[in-house]
Formats: sequence, structure tokens, C-alpha cells
Amino acid sequence: MNSSPPLCVSLVCGFLCTGKTPFARKFALEINAIALSLEEQIVQIFGYDVDHKYLANRRNAVRELLWTQADALVSHGLSVVLDFGFWSRSERDRARALAALYQARVQMFHVTADDEVTYRKLAKRNSVVPASSPFFVSDDDVGALKSAVEPYGDDEEFEIVLTEG
Repeated sequence: MNSSPPLCVSLVCGFLCTGKTPFARKFALEINAIALSLEEQIVQIFGYDVDHKYLANRRNAVRELLWTQADALVSHGLSVVLDFGFWSRSERDRARALAALYQARVQMFHVTADDEVTYRKLAKRNSVVPASSPFFVSDDDVGALKSAVEPYGDDEEFEIVLTEG
């Protein structure tokens, strides 16, 4: 008798340049799931050299498309690894609601790295991204962006994944 792994919705949370996407890809392979990455999709569609305003008006459309894909996949019995960053509680709640709808289990990972690693990865990304790009993040921008990340609630269970170089 061949039993398939339990249906799962995995959330890959964390700040930028901490290694979320490589972790999501690797984890998806390990659990035979489909990885959906918000930033990867945006870059594939619009590239790095896109106008801030243009992207701001389309980012949510891409996000909603990925949510629609996630719903379709889970409704067909396929596990998903959502690499969306999940900076807000409401988005994490949305993923949990999706899992509950299909009686899937939820796994939440907080991917993090030492500041040195994060800044090194950020510098590497910035070296290939035009300074006018919305994907270019200066050292001065990091503090403001970190303050936009909503802390986890006491009722949110997650596993910490510390990445290196």
C-alpha cells in the first residue's frame, strides 16, 4: 500500500536576503511540494529594471495570482511551499485559512541569517540591480524595511532556519 505524504501548506517567512528562496526550493523538493516565490515571479515578469510606480500597481496582482495558484494546487491534493516573506500577520492568517479549507497541515519557517550574511547577500543583489530599481535596497533602507515586518504572535508556531553564506 502506497501512502502519500500529508497535504501541507508551508510558509517561508523572513526578511530580505536571508536565503528564503533557496530554502523554499530545497524544502519543496524534500517534501515533494510545489514552491511558489513572489519575488521570483515578479522578476520573471517585469525584470529588475522596472519603474517603482509601475511595479507597485502590479505587485498585488502577481501576489493574487500566486494565491489563486496555491489554492488550485492544494485543492488538487498538492502541497505548496509559499515563499512570500509573510511580513504581515494577515497574510500568514490567509495561508493558514487556505490550509484549513483543505484540511492540510501548516508549517511555518522563519528564515534568518546573521546581519553580516544578509548585508553581503544584499550587496551581491544590489551589484546586479540598477540603483533606480525597486529591488535595490540601500543600507539606509534596511532599518525602515525591518520596521515593516509584523512580529509573530504568541500563538504562531514556527521553526527558525538559520542560513549561512
